[in-house]
Amino acid sequence: MVRSDSEERRREQSRNTADYATWRSIEENRGRERTRDAAAHASARSNSEERRRQQVQNTADHATWRSIEENRGPERARDAVARAMVRSDSEERRREQSRNTADHATWRSSEENRGLERLRDAAAHRITRNNHITGHRSKRTNTVHHRNTRLQQRFREQQIQEMADERLLTYRSSSQNRQAESSRQSQRNIAARAQLSEDEREDQRERQRRRSRATAREQYLRNIKDGPTKFCTCCGGTWFPSQVSGLNIRTISSKYPNFSLDNAFYLSRKFPSPSGKYQFCSTCRQGVSKGRIPSLCLSNGFDFPEIPECLKNLTCLEERLISPRIPFMRIISLGYERQCGIRSAVVNVPISVPDTVSVLPRTFDSTHVIQVHLKRRLEYSHNFMTETIRPGRVIQAVRYLVNTELYRKHNISFDGDWLNQMGAEEEIPFIADESDREVVEELLR
Repeated sequence: MVRSDSEERRREQSRNTADYATWRSIEENRGRERTRDAAAHASARSNSEERRRQQVQNTADHATWRSIEENRGPERARDAVARAMVRSDSEERRREQSRNTADHATWRSSEENRGLERLRDAAAHRITRNNHITGHRSKRTNTVHHRNTRLQQRFREQQIQEMADERLLTYRSSSQNRQAESSRQSQRNIAARAQLSEDEREDQRERQRRRSRATAREQYLRNIKDGPTKFCTCCGGTWFPSQVSGLNIRTISSKYPNFSLDNAFYLSRKFPSPSGKYQFCSTCRQGVSKGRIPSLCLSNGFDFPEIPECLKNLTCLEERLISPRIPFMRIISLGYERQCGIRSAVVNVPISVPDTVSVLPRTFDSTHVIQVHLKRRLEYSHNFMTETIRPGRVIQAVRYLVNTELYRKHNISFDGDWLNQMGAEEEIPFIADESDREVVEELLR
């Protein structure tokens, strides 16, 4: 009758709750309660049917409890702290990783699960690539990863090749192994040739000849690729690198104390070497090694003298005006990008240099120029060469050349007083041949 009254039942529940809380405030009572509950729970879970019903009940209660947003937040925080504490242990973390890997492999063993995973990954990748920032970062990461992968692969291939080369060198370092390998290759070649017909053997020999010629040609082209870039210190000739060899000036000096090193090592003054080693062609090296001056040594009068400043930068016509002879020749090209050659005869016309210079204007300075027409003969209508010359440069060059051996041999002299002896309006024609004098006189009438 009492519990049928809901109000009385609520008051009774409140009293029982308060009494139970007072009773559990004692640690000894709580310990006995936990022991009793543990024994009752163990007894209940020993029954599989009861354990299953309890799991279902707990799952339903937990789902009901988690349906409240306020409960899920503290649960997530509590689970995160508990997981962080578990993963702080490296051994526990390793076991968890192994367990997750096994679970994932089992899950992916299903084709349906793999298809779902591929779709999910594709959607996530598409979202990432559509974002400009994350897409650019993803591309850069993929590029770095691809580059590192390629470098590692190339490094592995290089290591494999180096190990193979090392094994081959170790194997071939033994003369016995080389002889055995050569013998085996010879046997294979003999057996292969025995199976060929006569026409096939001839084709094989022809291919071998072509390969030999091609190899020789390639070797020749490699040798001449850079051209004759070396010069002999003694004769000054230009040679290919394979045609010169070195000699040390200190070695020659100690071997031949009275030997004229300045003459043998003629170009060492212009091109000194700190090491004392100079390049020689085979002919000069043979002579210098025996303590003799080679016949083609530059010190024997074969060295070109230094060109004075007054003879530098002269034009072609200015050079012809001060030359004792003018050669007329026909020069043609012998082929595409090949050397030039002379066609037909060469005509040397003697020139009187003093008369040539005397026809130049008598009033000029270094800035004056005149135009000169040079003909083979005066009666010809066409000019051989037409050019503007500088009389001052021509006079300066003639004053130097008349003191050289060549001009003294031809008795060529230059009178510097001719400028004062002739009037400013007087003209003297340029006569290359005495037979042209009548033509000139006729033109001057």
